[in-house]
Amino acid sequence: MKPLRLSFLAGTAAFCVFATQAQAGPDLIRSGPALTYGNVSAPGTATSVIGNPAAGSGAERPGFRFALIGPVALGYELGDADDFSEEVEDLLDILDRDDIGQGEAQDIIDRFQGLLRDFGKEGYIKVNGSAQVPFTPFVVSNETLGGTVSLDIRYGGQARVSFLDDPLVYNSDQDIIETESAVYVKGGRWREVGVSYGRPVLELPEGRLHAGVRLVHYEAELSKTVIALQDVDSDEDLGDVLSDEYDANTRRSSAFGLDVGVLWVASNYQLGATLANLNSPEFDYPRIGRSCDRLSGLRQANCQSAAFFGDRIDLNETYEMAPKLTVEGAWFPFATRRWMLAGSLDVNETNDPIGDPHRWLSVSGGYIPDSWLMPGFRAGFHRNFSGSELNYVSLGTTLFRVFTLDVAWTLDSVDVDGDSYPRSAAVSAGLELAF
Repeated sequence: MKPLRLSFLAGTAAFCVFATQAQAGPDLIRSGPALTYGNVSAPGTATSVIGNPAAGSGAERPGFRFALIGPVALGYELGDADDFSEEVEDLLDILDRDDIGQGEAQDIIDRFQGLLRDFGKEGYIKVNGSAQVPFTPFVVSNETLGGTVSLDIRYGGQARVSFLDDPLVYNSDQDIIETESAVYVKGGRWREVGVSYGRPVLELPEGRLHAGVRLVHYEAELSKTVIALQDVDSDEDLGDVLSDEYDANTRRSSAFGLDVGVLWVASNYQLGATLANLNSPEFDYPRIGRSCDRLSGLRQANCQSAAFFGDRIDLNETYEMAPKLTVEGAWFPFATRRWMLAGSLDVNETNDPIGDPHRWLSVSGGYIPDSWLMPGFRAGFHRNFSGSELNYVSLGTTLFRVFTLDVAWTLDSVDVDGDSYPRSAAVSAGLELAF
């Protein structure tokens, strides 16, 4: 077996899943200033309209804004399993040997049996990314329209490489170690086209209420496959195997989604709410683990491996973008509204396309410059109350009111090949203009 690391495996999965280095869909990596601010309708950034469709109408001034390039965002998440990649690499080498004696076999089983169970629970690598089509989001606000119209187009994808564990067994007749353990790769590519319209619906001396609606067309290509470790030929490149299996196990579907939002804007604060995916759009994964007799070679082995784990993975799955309610608020301590303290909360839990649950809390603050020469800066704290339950800190800056750069990382770490890394991290950069 050629030396393989799970970091390479994740990179291969990422390449298979989003060749465009991009993303779309709910509960994936945030992009632009939203990586730091969270789901807040922050003034001065066109990307706010991707969240609350009323955000464009609630902007400080009429005119138009658009993103020249990006924002582009990339991120990863690792399971809480130290030295996951190193240990699995060693196991792959062992599974390729045919000269293992009784005594060595027992030592190998003693070493790996507990690790495999841990890897089955926490061993995974998740990668995702996002990119806007150039010049989007494009936001136009004037009196003729009676409000604000925006267009955004995104492409992208997400992948999760996890481990399906099965006990090791010694075959004394062939002097080999055998196992049904497998790698489970799940992900998809997305294209998202959204058009939103927002306008003021109520004006009082204390402030103005804005409402908006966003219609989104999603096109998804979802894939999942199980790779039986025991049956990967030593002369084959696992990256090629993943690519071939991805292409052979994809399903394309499309649907429309509907988002609605409201935003109350007063002189020194704002409050808002967004109900996303009001109509619960659905997308189908390909069926796996069936008609295995029609296949041959590694593809048949992978099919049979999927059927073997049919009680632990969903062989016939539909992804539903369940409705999600998000509330937000921001306080501007000074009349200039250049300084902001903000927060957002997902009221209910939803799953991302690969099935991981999310329910985000974000608390943030920052300075939004009104001058081309003054840099903007922001900082935030984020917690996922579901699934991984990870805590993130994030920092961001805006230079010349055009270039945005944001980074986020977790407070938890994990050992990878002897070095410590954040369990999850993300970076986003882009260019946008306002006139």
